Amino acid sequence: MDGLSIGQIIIHGLILSIGGSIIILGGMYLNPRVMLRSYPKEIKEQLPPQTDAEKKQTIIMAVIAYSFMLGTIFYSNAQLVARTGDAQFLPVFLNTYLVFEVLNLFDLLVIDYLVTMILKPKALFIPGVEGMEQYNTFSHHFRGFLIGLVVGLVLSLIISLITILIF
Repeated sequence: MDGLSIGQIIIHGLILSIGGSIIILGGMYLNPRVMLRSYPKEIKEQLPPQTDAEKKQTIIMAVIAYSFMLGTIFYSNAQLVARTGDAQFLPVFLNTYLVFEVLNLFDLLVIDYLVTMILKPKALFIPGVEGMEQYNTFSHHFRGFLIGLVVGLVLSLIISLITILIF
């Protein structure tokens, strides 16, 4: 595909992955309950709902994370358009989707598998439920990855259309 660069996709995907991970893991380090909505149902059932303060923390972290992620993807698309000289839908869509999917795969393999299932840093787990087997269920994380494949398609479509309108 004219103008697409696998190297650029991987680099921007890794920037997205590492930066996003720092934001998410940093938020979880400060309060692991900010990610309560992402926990398996069995774990959520054992915990009280988020407090108002935790809901605010979750919103702040989400705004920071999504702003960084969208900014990185738009930057990657801007680089693509600068290289090719125009904003064609298919290359912009593929660039967007593939950069997002580098993040999705990084999340599955590094964050979900390596960090939460193998390394298990205590600071990232909610006290009282850290020993539950659902933390060690790869199927929960893999299901999230599969959902990310579909969500990535929808988000990539929207982001690509916005990119084309801007350029």
